[in-house]
Order: sequence, then C-alpha cells, then structure tokens
Amino acid sequence: MPKKSHPTVAIGFLLLLIVAVGGCKPDKATQSADKQRSAQGSVTVRSSDADQLTQWTPPAVTVDLTNPDEAIKHARTALEGDNLFADGTSAVPVLLALSNQTLTEAEKSEVDRLLQKSVQRLIEIGKSRIPYIDENPAALAEADMITAVVRVAAPGDPKTFDFLDRMELALTSARLNTQAIALVDKGDLGDSPDQGAQQAYREVLKLDPSNATAKQGLANIESLMIIHAQDNADQRWYNLAAQWLRRAAQVRPDEQTEVNAAKVRIEAHRTQYIESIRATALMNLPKLGGLKSARTTLVEMLRVADPGDPVVANLRTRIDLYEHYGEYRPGQVFTDAFEDGGRGPAMVVIPHGAFVMGAHDNDPNGQSNEKPAHDIRFAKGFALAQNEVTVAEFGRFINATKHRTRASRRGFSSVYSERTGNFAKRSYVDWYSDFHGSKAAMNAPVMHVGARDAQAYVKWLSEVTGKNYRLPSEAEFEYANRAGSTDVYPWGPKSPAKVVENLTGLKDVSVSGRRWQNGFMGYGDGWWGPAPVRSFKQNNFGVYDMGGNLSEWTADCIHSNFRRAPADGKAWENSGCRTFVVKGGSWASSPEQARSAYRAGIDAETTNTRIGFRVARDL
Repeated sequence: MPKKSHPTVAIGFLLLLIVAVGGCKPDKATQSADKQRSAQGSVTVRSSDADQLTQWTPPAVTVDLTNPDEAIKHARTALEGDNLFADGTSAVPVLLALSNQTLTEAEKSEVDRLLQKSVQRLIEIGKSRIPYIDENPAALAEADMITAVVRVAAPGDPKTFDFLDRMELALTSARLNTQAIALVDKGDLGDSPDQGAQQAYREVLKLDPSNATAKQGLANIESLMIIHAQDNADQRWYNLAAQWLRRAAQVRPDEQTEVNAAKVRIEAHRTQYIESIRATALMNLPKLGGLKSARTTLVEMLRVADPGDPVVANLRTRIDLYEHYGEYRPGQVFTDAFEDGGRGPAMVVIPHGAFVMGAHDNDPNGQSNEKPAHDIRFAKGFALAQNEVTVAEFGRFINATKHRTRASRRGFSSVYSERTGNFAKRSYVDWYSDFHGSKAAMNAPVMHVGARDAQAYVKWLSEVTGKNYRLPSEAEFEYANRAGSTDVYPWGPKSPAKVVENLTGLKDVSVSGRRWQNGFMGYGDGWWGPAPVRSFKQNNFGVYDMGGNLSEWTADCIHSNFRRAPADGKAWENSGCRTFVVKGGSWASSPEQARSAYRAGIDAETTNTRIGFRVARDL
C-alpha cells in the first residue's frame, strides 16, 4: 500500500507529473479502443481535453523473442513478480511483442491468457490505488500510468471499460483537486462559486458528487474565508469582514452553521468595540479635549457601524448636546450648590438656535432704537433663571456681603402711591420693600435695585458657586421671552385672550378702585402691583414672568439702533457705561412696553417698583 505524502509535497509532484505526461497524443490503439467503446454505448468520464490523457508506449523488449517458449516463460515469471510494464523485461511489453510474432496456436493461446491475466492484475493494483490518489502523488502517478497501460494492453476489451471509466473519473477528479489545492496555496479561493479553487472543486463534485476531497476542500475554503473575516474584524475592518462572510456563505449554501456562528461572533466583536469606544468617549467628554476626541471616535464608529446604528446616533446626539449645552440638556432645570451647602436660583437650559431680534415688519409700534431687525444665532445654549430674583434670594446676598444698595445709600426709592395713583420717591425704601414701600414678601421679586446692585449680586453668586453667573444679554432676554414666537407680543399678535402675564389690563382694579387709563383691552390678571414669582404660567422655554410682572436689567449698554449689534447674542457693552437696557413689560407698563422688541435705556442708578432682574449662566 502506498504511503501517504504530505499535501504540499503532493501538489508540487503532481503538477510536475501533469506537465511531463500531459502533452502526448493518443496512439492508434487507444483511439481505436475509444471508438469501439463509444459504439457500444459506454460513457467514459475523463478530462474534457483528450490531450490530458497520459499515454504509454511499450518499451523496447530486451528479451529474446526468437525463442517463444523462453519468452513466454520469462513473461510468466515477470507477471508472478508484478513486473508488469516498467521496462523491456516486464510482462506486458514482452507479451504484446510476442502477440505480433508468428506463434503456434498453443503459444498464441498462452500469450493471450497471460496478457489477460496481466491486465487483470493491473486492474487490481489500479483499483487499490484509487483511495489514495487525491493525497499521494506516487499513488496518482502509478494509477495514471496503469490506466494508460490497460488502454494499450486491452484495447476494446469490454472487461476493462468499467475500470477505465472509474480510473479516468478518479484521475480527472484528482487533477482538479490538485489544481484546486494549488489555487488555494496561491490565495485564489474564488470571488464567486464559479471562480478559482471553488470552481475546480465544484467540477470534481459534478463528476463525483461523493468526492470527499472536494467536499473537504470547499469546507477548507469556507474556513479560510471565515479566518480572513475574523482577521479583518480583529483589525476593526468590519466591512471587509462582512464581505468575506458573504463570500463564505456562497461556498456551501446548504451548510451555513460555521458561517452563521462567525457572523454572530464578529457582530458581537463589533458591538463590543462600538460600545467600548462610545463609553470611553462619553467618559472623556467633560475633560479637556474631550469634545475633539469624541468627534474622532464618532468618525471611527461611522466607519465600523452599520448605517443607522442607534449607538452611533446616540453618541452623535450626545456630542451635539455637549457642544451646545455641556453636561446639561435643553429644558433641564437645575440649581448650583453654594460652598456653605445652600442652593442657587433655579435655572433652566435655554436651547441654542436663532431668531430675528428687534421690531419686525408686523409691529406697528416698532421704535427706531428697536431696528433694524437682525438675525441672532446662539451657537451654544445658556442657562437662565426661571424667575426673577426674589427678596429672599437677594437678602441672602446682602447678609453674606453686607452690600449697600443704591436705594440704601441715598435713602429712598420710587414707589406707587395709592393715594395719588402716581409713582413718587419715598424715604427708607430698599430691596426688602414692596411696590407701596411696605415690607415685601420673601417670594416677591426683588425691586428697588439698580443695575450696579444686580451686577454685584451675580458677581457674588459666581463666587459662592464657582460658576459664571451674569446678567442676561439683551438678545438672550428677547430670545427667551419670545420662546420661538415672531409675533408682536410673546403670547401673540394682540391683546391676550386669556391670562398670560402680570400686565396692565383695563379690567385690573387697585384696592381703592383705581383703573388704568392705558392698558390691554378686555384683560385683567387680578394683580395691581408685582405678583409673587411663578404666579403665572411658564412660557415654551420654561421661564416665568418675562413679559410682565417686573421689567428687568440686562448686561447691555443702550445704543440708538442695532446697526452694529453683535450677531452672536452676546451683550453689547461699552466701557464706563451708565445707561443699561431694560427689557420686558411690567405690572404697570403700557401695552407698547410689553412688546417683545421693546427696550428702554435706563440709568444704572435708577431704582423703583417696576424694575427687577434675573440671572443667566454659561453652561
């Protein structure tokens, strides 16, 4: 029994063998045999190119043929020793040579018998080599040559047809399998089932559906493709890995177990990688350079993830949110802790965006200092106090800093006189006073404070929280007051149909029965004077009392128009500014002063019962 050879050795040997013997043409005896078998209806399975059939020419006989008895005796001995066709002393060459000699009937009969017996022995040996020809080059070469010898030794013999068919099938399959192995070694696995090594193996299975070598070869190709897919996945090239898996799935369409397992494994690998780098990006986002790093991570995730991957979309959203809002979210309400354990004012995150600031074309009462209407874009969101600073909140600042307000230093402020129905100066009125000059409620908006008092408060608030508090810019105030509206008023184009703010309404009545001469027609909110904060409904941005209750200080110096106003929403400031912009209507403002675009330049030292403030904070 031939010894199995290493597959790599077999490939090289067999390729040399095919080159060496594949170019010979069939002799006349072989052509005659093929013609006879075709005429008898036998189908021979062999390579499509007849030139690939190995040819055998009997070697020159070195035995003395002039003595037939001795030559026959020599042939018989050679047959018994399995010396069948190797050289001029072998049984088949000698017997074929004798058959062309002039013999007696007895001698001729013996030659025919021995030749048939030699062919039968060749068939036995050939059949024994079939199981090994796919793996053993020596077995392939021997079986190939035996087949060639049988075609010459027994042309047209029906007894050899089955053997020749089987051998030619096995040899053709072996050649194709060997060709496929060589292609695999070169890396030509076949981009599709009809290319490369796959094609060669499939040709084998067309000839021999049960061919184990071809079946195993396709399984090996599938495994190699899966390995390529895994290698690409290990290098984070998941798209290439997917391509390899698609190719692998075509190799054995009826057997997808390994491919499906690889898909699950690689997809889990990709999912873990995406989740891992997303988690790292989110963890580093608040750190220095974290936003840039997160954007780089997003690019990587877009490279490796499927379109529409929700994890990628989540990181994109988180990056956008952080870029615009830091660690906060639009509409989020929060308070900052004081160093002593207290809490700051409730702040709401105002969404970034754009709006047209100033008096629009639909505003018939627009003033020259409210024009031209111009585009403002906030690249980032900001935080704004939900309500005006209360008496309680301002009192904490006073107690902590011993700050003396402008009203305290000069000893008076402006209040409303119920007796006269006008506003007048009154002594001993300060931040703790209400609009009459009496003691204010703790949840009332603080009034009787000037612009410098408000600036002192936000400076202290920044110190005790470690955050950047400030007065809102005029643009921020109008943006938050409009809350997406483009109408004349924050609530709509005309007098409100329902209670929206603490405004001057013709239905409002003071304690002594006074009414406004100039107010919103048909409107009454039940308040004569400032109401406690949050007494009315918040607007679409989550803030209270921006259109009414008290007008409010902003950080901007007043300018005669908007022709050179900043387009980014920042405060328009001037060094040494003494006149600041006051925005928003109050409980005692005319309807024109409650418009979204309304602005007034008020001296920083002014204190009265109609002006308060709220704070803003950078995110």
